[in-house]
Formats: sequence, structure tokens, C-alpha cells
Amino acid sequence: MAKRDSLTDISPDHPQPQSSKTSRLTLPLQSTGRVGKSTAIESLYSWALWAGIDAVALDADGEHQTLSKAFPDVTLFEAASKDASAFMEFLQEVASRPGDAIFADFPAQATSFLLERIAAVSAFKTLAAEGVKTTVLLFPADDRTAQQSMAQVVAALGSQVDYLLIKNPARFTTASFDGSKMQGRLSDMGAKELRLPVLTAPTLDAVRQYAASQKRNVPLADAAPHLPSLCRIELESWINTVRAQVQEDDLASLLVPDAGLLKKRVTPVVPVATHAVNEFDPFG
Repeated sequence: MAKRDSLTDISPDHPQPQSSKTSRLTLPLQSTGRVGKSTAIESLYSWALWAGIDAVALDADGEHQTLSKAFPDVTLFEAASKDASAFMEFLQEVASRPGDAIFADFPAQATSFLLERIAAVSAFKTLAAEGVKTTVLLFPADDRTAQQSMAQVVAALGSQVDYLLIKNPARFTTASFDGSKMQGRLSDMGAKELRLPVLTAPTLDAVRQYAASQKRNVPLADAAPHLPSLCRIELESWINTVRAQVQEDDLASLLVPDAGLLKKRVTPVVPVATHAVNEFDPFG
């Protein structure tokens, strides 16, 4: 599909025929740092590649460049989170990309600029007319800045997009969100939840050491086979737990245009069986 000179030539007053293309754009817009934003995007992109999905990734986090440093085929849009022309180029790239899934990373503190530019060109409505539906990642942390930013995103976008809630207990708690009006509103709009398991410090250190030895960022899935045995087992369990959740049709439908595209390759992680211990006969 050829790139458009502008994304404003589709509007409610001048509707265009619906495109035959169908794909999904997944990205974070919320201003909150140190919640595992890049880890979530990286893991979702790694899952899509592993599952045989026709997927691409775009890196619009010019400061950290986590995705583009981890995956050599990822296109970097260094100024897309602060320059209107660069953001338009990013949108045009999304509209013109073939494939089933597009994963994009943005920096943590660009919400106001991004929402302003999205509104200026009716970006997500226009992409939907191009056949690209959008899923926005939200991180419901017990942090005032994170909560305000999440509310700002939901108020601005409403039902234009779908929402995937990322819960990451290693980084944040969600007590003030759970049971709140915001949770109820998002549930009414069909939001789903992905829970990231906790990785221990030794495993994270082993990943960092391996990445340092390779002199580059290394995706978790790529690092796992190269870790010491216990760390490898823990990380592989983490990866499989995430993948098992994502493979469920109701959640996968937020990441790919058709859940039927998935190749059911995940063997769900089965918890270790436990039983009550009789303190008088602990081996009985």
C-alpha cells in the first residue's frame, strides 16, 4: 500500500471505502516509567514471531531505543514522540506496513504530545479505515502520575481503541485500581489483562551479564538458552506463562486481527502440585 501524503484525507465528512487490509497496532501511550513498558512490548513482539505471526516492530523511543537495539530488523523513529512531522511519518509507516501485527514502543513521558497529534489527524480512526485496529497498553500502577496519565489516555481515546492492562507485580501494585470506577469502565469497554510473572534478581542479573557479553540488548527469549540452569528454567517458565496467557483467544484478539491465525504452540505451565502438611506426620 502506498503511503499517504496525509492521514487527514479520510474524515467523517469525506468517508473512503474500507481497506481490505487488516492488522493490529499495539503500543503504550501512558506516561509512567519503570513499570516494565519496554519489557511488555518486547515480550509481545517475541511471542508473535515465535507463534508464526506476520509481525513487525517500530521503535519510537528515541531515548532508550530498547526495541531497535534488541532486534536488528526494527525501524527506529527517533523523533516521533516530540516532532509532528516525525510522528506523521510513523503513522504513515503503520498504514503502509503489510502483515498482521505491528508493535511499537514510545517513551514514558510523551503522552500529552502524542494525544494532541492523534487528535489533530484523527489518527486511530483513520488507521481503522485503513484496516489497522489499535490496542493501547495500560499500566494500572498505584502511582498518582501513572493514574492521572491513564485517565488522560482513556478520556481522550475512549472506544476508538482497545485496551490491554499490563499487571507487573515485580514493579508495581494495583490496589487503588482494582475495584475502581476506572477498572469498571475499562471492563465495560472490553479491556483484557496480562499479568507478568516475577523474575528473581539472580535471573535478571544473568540476563544482563549475557547481554553485556554480546554487547547489545538481548530479548529475554533469546537470552534464556544461554543462562545457568536454574536461571534458564525460571526464565523459560516466565516466558511460557506469558505466552500461555497471550494465546487465549479473547486476549489474542487484541494483538492480531484474527485469533485463528495463531498456531497453538504453547504448553501451559502447570503449577507444582501442593497438599496440606500434617505437622505430626510431614511425610505422610
